[in-house]
Amino acid sequence: MRLSVSSAFAGVALCVASQAFAQTGTRPDAIAELNAVGRGEIRVTPDRATVLVSVETHASNAAAASSANSDITASTIKAVKSAASSQDQVTTQSYSVTPDYQKGKPSGFGARNTIRVELHDISRLGPVIDAGLSSGATQVSQVQFTSSTTADARRKAMKLAVNEARLDAEAMAEAAGGTVGRLLALTSVSNGGIGTARLEAAVITSALSASGGNYTLPPIMPDELTIAATATAKWEFIPRRTP
Repeated sequence: MRLSVSSAFAGVALCVASQAFAQTGTRPDAIAELNAVGRGEIRVTPDRATVLVSVETHASNAAAASSANSDITASTIKAVKSAASSQDQVTTQSYSVTPDYQKGKPSGFGARNTIRVELHDISRLGPVIDAGLSSGATQVSQVQFTSSTTADARRKAMKLAVNEARLDAEAMAEAAGGTVGRLLALTSVSNGGIGTARLEAAVITSALSASGGNYTLPPIMPDELTIAATATAKWEFIPRRTP
């Protein structure tokens, strides 16, 4: 896990109010404020993956297309579960039966079942894809990577962002001849933590079968995931008293 901080000086502003405090020693209703925005980033290595495996069949009527799809999907699910671990989840994400058309005329029906596989060990990704395609699946639409440490990394990124905003506020206060007072408001926004590897084209089982099983799956090497947080803070500005 790597930590990094990026400055957000462009989002820093000093709201100058009345000089009544310096003149009277009493704080006015419209106090001077220090507004600062900080950003923090944490990079983590993905250790989980989600892959979508689809089975598509076509026939002259809806019942035949659906029946053929059910048979292939059942064998695909069985093969995928064998390649996955007991901790992994294998579920159906979507199912549809729709008319087919050729040159604008009905030509039959197509059935499509998409299986969602959530892996807790990304080393099983290749075997799972191989098992799905070998058992009759017609497409692997996308692979998504995540990390089990995302929540912890997000909180660390928030801390970095708040610290960065505080440092900017202190720099502004010193330059303006004062100090940072009490915290008036603080909000944060975080994002990231998901990486996606898209396969540009559908992998058709019939083409793979023609090679006698002697095919090589495309290499999928996930990059580190960036989890970023932005903190927007507002502090009271305390001018130094004139002797």
